[in-house]
Amino acid sequence: GPARAPAPGPAPAPAPEPAPDFRNFQAASSVLGQANFTSGSSGPANEKNLLGPRGAVAVSPLGRRFVPDAGHSRVLVFSSTAGAGSSADLVLGQPNPNTGGADVDLGTHPEAAHVAIAAGRMAIAEPSAHRVSLYHTLPAAVPNQPTSLIGQDSFTSAVAGCFGRRLNSPESVAITPDGSKLVVADTGNHRVNIYDQFPPSGELFPALFMVLGQTSNLLCEPNRHGASASTLNQPTGVWTNGTRLVVADTGNNRVLIWNSRASFFNMR
Repeated sequence: GPARAPAPGPAPAPAPEPAPDFRNFQAASSVLGQANFTSGSSGPANEKNLLGPRGAVAVSPLGRRFVPDAGHSRVLVFSSTAGAGSSADLVLGQPNPNTGGADVDLGTHPEAAHVAIAAGRMAIAEPSAHRVSLYHTLPAAVPNQPTSLIGQDSFTSAVAGCFGRRLNSPESVAITPDGSKLVVADTGNHRVNIYDQFPPSGELFPALFMVLGQTSNLLCEPNRHGASASTLNQPTGVWTNGTRLVVADTGNNRVLIWNSRASFFNMR
């Protein structure tokens, strides 16, 4: 009989996007928080001004920019097309655009230092309140409040601690790409805390899965038993893709990298 046509093979992988054409000392194409590229003043809190933004700016799948405005204890959300002199579409952590107090309460973001977004979820590191606020969906309008909390047993407490579930001045947070797990730079406790699930809505004070930089979550000394591949000293930044982990070990003037064929979240 006639020869059978060969079965179709797998579809070719999409071509990678070209790398941005960056060069040394290249000028930025846009700016947020200032009217132009030559101004650098802070000004009073309003829908445009920033005061000491630091940490990571998170970008949503729709291109909205979530900017941690640490000095005003809030997160400003700008549209994908915002630029010089643009107003934020949304203010998180303050009752209105013209306030910048560091109150500790449900819906506030005292000293917002870092924003992470993945799989429609969001986390905000708040060092002065010794906590990380979590959202199960990305805020699109106000009022919109966090749905769970790491490091405190209520939204009105701001207790620093080493033992168990407490945090001490967490400067950074990362969410795995699938939105299921969390990594927190517990800066003042000289460790990185790993949570093997994104806490359910309404849960406060979740337990840790494991810690890096210490032998248990009851310890918080810098460089315990001396600096090594297992110790940390004031880690201030974390990044993960779910199988790799990168930590800015600030007090040791280095960056530590964990690589694993299997996800480090599965190690016990």
